[in-house]
Amino acid sequence: MTRGLLSWWEDPSTTTGIRFADDASGWEHLPYTDISTHARSVACLLLDAGLSPSDVVCTILPSAPSFVESIIGTWLVGATICPIVPPKLFEEEDEYVGHLSRILVKAQPAAVVTEGQFSQVVKRACAMAEIDGKVVEIVECDGNFERSPLPEIALLQFTSGSTGNPRGVRVTTENLERNIDTIIRWLHLGPGDEVATWLPMHHDMGLIGTLLMPIVSQSGVSILRPDQFVRNPGRWIDCFGRSQAVFTASPNFGYGYAASKVSRESLEGSDFSNVKAMVVGAEAINPVVLDSFALLLSDFGFKRSMIMPSYGLAEATLTVAGARIDEIPRAAKLNWSEARFGQAVEIVRFESLGHRDIDETGGWLTSSGRVHEPGSIRVVDADGNDLPDEYLGEIVVSGPWVADGYCEVDPVASTRFLHGELFTGDAGFLRQGEVFVVGRIADSLKVRGRSIYVEDLEAKITGATGIRSGRCTVISCPGGDASSVAFLVELDSRDWVDTAAAVLRSELGQHVAFFILAGPPGLIMRTSSGKPRRRDMWLAIQKGSVAAEVMFDSRQDSLRS
Repeated sequence: MTRGLLSWWEDPSTTTGIRFADDASGWEHLPYTDISTHARSVACLLLDAGLSPSDVVCTILPSAPSFVESIIGTWLVGATICPIVPPKLFEEEDEYVGHLSRILVKAQPAAVVTEGQFSQVVKRACAMAEIDGKVVEIVECDGNFERSPLPEIALLQFTSGSTGNPRGVRVTTENLERNIDTIIRWLHLGPGDEVATWLPMHHDMGLIGTLLMPIVSQSGVSILRPDQFVRNPGRWIDCFGRSQAVFTASPNFGYGYAASKVSRESLEGSDFSNVKAMVVGAEAINPVVLDSFALLLSDFGFKRSMIMPSYGLAEATLTVAGARIDEIPRAAKLNWSEARFGQAVEIVRFESLGHRDIDETGGWLTSSGRVHEPGSIRVVDADGNDLPDEYLGEIVVSGPWVADGYCEVDPVASTRFLHGELFTGDAGFLRQGEVFVVGRIADSLKVRGRSIYVEDLEAKITGATGIRSGRCTVISCPGGDASSVAFLVELDSRDWVDTAAAVLRSELGQHVAFFILAGPPGLIMRTSSGKPRRRDMWLAIQKGSVAAEVMFDSRQDSLRS
């Protein structure tokens, strides 16, 4: 039986709840009984503000108790929740105000819930979006109310905007409940299984996979803010090795970052043998990164089968496919020089994680597992015709978690809802039921009749140069009759430039221009979920507003001094 989003609310657990990391080394524990009480207070606050069932409530709140209570309180009054990432540290206020106002125009909320630290910037954005007078600040509010039924649209989830302007995905209550139930069954999670996460609470993987899922199952969850994880990823690791957490989810970046920052010595005394699943998804999955993470923990009871690659997207609520319990992740190495959209791929090698042949030379794709039942995945060519196994095409998803569409029509969107199916805009192929995701079709370019994907270029450059993947990105730059490629790096050294240029020349040939830019940390523009904002960076390059040094320009074919 599928669990209801609020089936726990009348009788919340008295023994489990949510732990929020403080900025020292401690935790604030909030039992579900308290969350239930505080959510009632938020519901009264919203009713006093004139909210009606099926209205939209936007929240601009940190990963804190107020965020959780606002979600539950909004659903108690039958309204739709729309969580929006709050301003980031050091972010330009004007840029954030513009971004927020564009979302507010699309969402058309009846109320915008925030707290004091964000109040002024939220009011500026509301004024720009011409929805003045709707800002509600979190305060204690007492009163009686009659709980409303859950809304048809439970969540208006704005995509992270990695390839364009954010779009609001209409996620139904049924979508959410079915997807959460799928996660619980997929990972064999029981009521006592605890979760630990550092993910932002405002996007699908963090919101649904590591917050709503444990709330619905009344499991314990430990939450670090993303900035706390960046300062000390060992706190996240300790949740599994020294505490009771058995499940988490993270992009590839999180595992690589932890592997590079956490020392083996600091793990002495840890025990990871009870971990059930560490899901990886949301971006290109590098098997070399996963193996480095597994190796770091391997002497303390960690097994490679505990890492579970997955595939999903906000337009399908969250998860679509994933590896199975106790299955060591697998990776395929392709002959990329022969890869053509709509044609068969040539798999050079197919190995399990940990095999010595999976190396830094690039070209490897990690399997994202099999589609969750009762969903389905097919792969189609440019005309929408089904392709057989091991043919490269667009991934198309169907199932009870495919969302209700966008809150506005976008005729040029690469991700489309057509006849009950989701055309994802992702390129990939199937092999014996497993899905391999190559990258966004919009982030590829044609070279001598074949499609080159920026994720594969990044993997090859990082493998050849040793640059950590989180400190660089490749951008495909369309422009008139010709295309070019930019490689951006957050480094001030120069010893890698010739090697990177050689890889780009080898992959792109003589007829695609490329240039290499280097600058300080922060050069790479990212969404709040950590994905490179490639389109925005290309526009910034065109405007000349990127604070970087040109290290190499293939049009001059010389290293800049």
